[in-house]
Amino acid sequence: MAEGEERDDPDGGTRALRRDGNSGKSGVAIRRLSRFCHDAQWYTTSAMETRAGAPTAAPIRIRELGHVSLFVRDLDATRHFYRDILGLQETGTGKNGRIVFFSAGVHHHDLSCELARAEGPGPQPKGVPGLYHIAFDVGASLDDLAAARRWVEAHGLAPFGETPTAFCVRDADGHEIELYVPSVR
Repeated sequence: MAEGEERDDPDGGTRALRRDGNSGKSGVAIRRLSRFCHDAQWYTTSAMETRAGAPTAAPIRIRELGHVSLFVRDLDATRHFYRDILGLQETGTGKNGRIVFFSAGVHHHDLSCELARAEGPGPQPKGVPGLYHIAFDVGASLDDLAAARRWVEAHGLAPFGETPTAFCVRDADGHEIELYVPSVR
């Protein structure tokens, strides 16, 4: 494949060979396209490579894994497994009892489990049983959160699901990754 040439991949993406004008290195860049999404996502073979002309930003510093969120079929069975068998402490519920939180002892919750389907008519949660998202603590201040946002944007990622202390991005496989700072007072 010649430099600048694109071809369709069997997995639905577009593969292009390009040359980085600043470093003089060649590499394969994959633009992930979805039939249901209008935003293009760039992934490259060079570690942490930014697109030409992208603003520079300080790298993200992940302080710790914040929590993992799962969609589940049965909250009673979930409580039995995580609380009664694994010994995690149940620390609360949310969304009118549709989410249960578990802690290993340090944080309010290390694991949240949400019912994958609501009973009766009306809007349904967005998931099926399985991974909902993984959350990473990226700092202690809103300035740290803003720096993390600049970093991911400089690398072609589009933040979504923003709250005052968090936002999400998708990894190369589409998994939702939450980046947050603990509640700032």
